Amino acid sequence: MQDIVKEIDGRLYVTIESLTAAGIQKNTIVVGAYRGRDGWVIKKDPSDRRKSLVQWEAMALRYKDLMLKNVLKGVQPQEYINEQKNRGHIVQKSVIEINLDKIVSEIDVRVMVYMRHYKAWNDRDEKKQLALAKACAICEIVASHVDNWKRYDTFKQAAAWIGTYQQGKGVPKLLPVHEINLKRLLERVYLRKECEIWEAITIKNVGNKNRKAKRHDELYAWALAMRNDGRNFSAAHIYRQCKLAASLLGWEDGEFVSEQWFYKALAKQETKVITQAKRFGGTGRAAKFSGFVPLRMPTEKNILWEIDATPINITPHYWEDPNEVTTKKKDLAMGRAVLSVVRDHATQDILGYSLDMSENRHMVINALRMAIERTGKLPYELRYDRGSWYGTDEVETIIKKFQGFGVKTTETTSPTGKPGVERWFETFQSVFLIDSDYYIGEGVKSRRENAHRSADQLTKQFQQAKRENWKFEDAVKEIAGYINEYRKTKLSKYSKKYKNVDYSPSELYNLFDDYEGSVNIERWEIADLLWKTTKLKITRRTVRLQVHNEVCLFPLIESKAAKYAINAADILMKHAEIVVKYDERDLSEVMIFTPDTGDFLGSLARNDGFDGYGKDAEWGKIAEFQAKQKQTSEAIKKKAKILMEAGQYDPMAILASHKVSKAAAVEAETAAFLPNIAEMKENIKRRGTKKGKAAEPVKVMDDFWGQW
Repeated sequence: MQDIVKEIDGRLYVTIESLTAAGIQKNTIVVGAYRGRDGWVIKKDPSDRRKSLVQWEAMALRYKDLMLKNVLKGVQPQEYINEQKNRGHIVQKSVIEINLDKIVSEIDVRVMVYMRHYKAWNDRDEKKQLALAKACAICEIVASHVDNWKRYDTFKQAAAWIGTYQQGKGVPKLLPVHEINLKRLLERVYLRKECEIWEAITIKNVGNKNRKAKRHDELYAWALAMRNDGRNFSAAHIYRQCKLAASLLGWEDGEFVSEQWFYKALAKQETKVITQAKRFGGTGRAAKFSGFVPLRMPTEKNILWEIDATPINITPHYWEDPNEVTTKKKDLAMGRAVLSVVRDHATQDILGYSLDMSENRHMVINALRMAIERTGKLPYELRYDRGSWYGTDEVETIIKKFQGFGVKTTETTSPTGKPGVERWFETFQSVFLIDSDYYIGEGVKSRRENAHRSADQLTKQFQQAKRENWKFEDAVKEIAGYINEYRKTKLSKYSKKYKNVDYSPSELYNLFDDYEGSVNIERWEIADLLWKTTKLKITRRTVRLQVHNEVCLFPLIESKAAKYAINAADILMKHAEIVVKYDERDLSEVMIFTPDTGDFLGSLARNDGFDGYGKDAEWGKIAEFQAKQKQTSEAIKKKAKILMEAGQYDPMAILASHKVSKAAAVEAETAAFLPNIAEMKENIKRRGTKKGKAAEPVKVMDDFWGQW
């Protein structure tokens, strides 16, 4: 067990055997390391080059969890290493390893001695000369510690140290990392005295005057240019084309490289990073090399609603086409059900949905209405795309009304603009709808092995649907049933990402708090936002509404069946016609608004009449209705009286004065004359004393009528 975790150059590694024991397939590790996926970083075990180790820090979290659960029993790797050290299971460094560490950390006398031999090579730089000199010093130290040339203990320790040093420091592989090859090298120099150590350790092919230099840089540039092409050439094709180009340039065979070199060059990480965008168009496989902005999932509902519509992969329904009438029967036409949904981004709940035979504005509006009526809320943001329903006057009006409520509306032209609802359609069909006997498989572009039903199975399904007279209504029931199943199913049952979330989308919606930017909305506001609208005249205190050849009567009286109260008298006296908003699915109540300003007046309950005959005569309801009508009449009379009493004179009395008796007229004249009698006497007195003249008689009635 002490070999499960190893610490090399400050990094932790685990053995492949322990990973397979944890339940991870070996093929997953090998293929992942080759393709650079899931953080599989593999290196050779310095103590045994036949084995491989996997770097712990680079591993994906799910594989670490398997190791901790099944192998390490909850103990972290570093704690495991410390525990093994305390128990004495990890061997401390030997004397030879300590001396070898000094060689690489210090430039001692032995290294300088060997440097003089390699400085004679004018074509070697100082860095390579130092590496060669250190290699010679390492061999000298190893040879000095050999007690028995027939044993491999010393060579095994030295080979393990050499492998660790070369992997960690990036020094060129000048010395063998296997104990047998290392032993052979040292026996040749120190035991058999065939040559000096500086003559045995050289850089490969140095001194070979006949060797042709490989044009690696030129060939890599060619390979990179062909790989960075939207035609996505294979490695074999690139190799053949480059070989052909080299022959046209007159290169010799020794200047070219092997086909394996091309495969390795094209598999390098830098090649992938440079070429993936051109090869795959910047999406899909190339996405892991592109930058992105990490976003945390919101934890409050109604922060974002996404709306989208798509055809559902279910057996096409049949309907009678009136344009294809034969003498025997009507032909049956086939069609697919189209689903529109409103999805809450935080809870993944489907708040509203609607199905139709084609994508249109009505289904989108119905899905929105279901979501709003179910929640009583408007979201902070509504996100949608340019579907076939977009751009109609009705939809643009609704969007403007949403904005009037303070809702942020976002129009996106890319599927990545609303990835949640796009992904939901795939999950819904591949996880839930797949259980349906009428499911026909994924889209034609899907390459999954189980994406499509066989041709025989599809034929069987279509025949069964025709025998059962499969209608659009049947498709709606089938799809709606699976939507409800999705809303009630816990995420952990089918999602790896949310394997620890033991709540269904509908439960999450009930648990989450409302986003502070969401808007509360009343029923009459929903009507103003999404219901059908018409303008009608008020006739005999009743609104007469006709919907699809159905006549509905809505009396202008207060009713317990209506949600909002009205002031019937005020409405009758101020409006000859009103704006009526109604729900085609439920005509039991309508909302009424003013025609000029759009102010809300109240709601009216439907009343198409009472039974006045027979045993079922509703005399009590009739009496109650008449009493309410009387209340309206009394309210109108009271309002009229208040308005008429505001006048100072009674115009009818004035206009009718010449038609009354002489006694009544004299009495009225006297009543108007008496308040002015004192002023008239004073006027007579002043006239009589003016310039000594006698007073003239006063025409009292002329003055009276003049003043009146």
